Amino acid sequence: MTELLSKAFQAASKLSKRKQTILAKQLLEDILNEKEWEKEFKNPQNKLSEMADLAIKLSQGSRTKKMGMDKL
Repeated sequence: MTELLSKAFQAASKLSKRKQTILAKQLLEDILNEKEWEKEFKNPQNKLSEMADLAIKLSQGSRTKKMGMDKL
């Protein structure tokens, strides 16, 4: 455990049980989200290729339209 994380847990231990529970739930949620993002972007080039292929397919099928940024 890093020194900073240890300090954070030490500070959190001085909070009320209710606030500790809220903080713990948020931390666990953040950790799970981080793992999901890591998994999602483990092979980003494949994902980008899939997205590019879909964009081309939609454009060729006339399912897209040209517009400026102010109309998004």
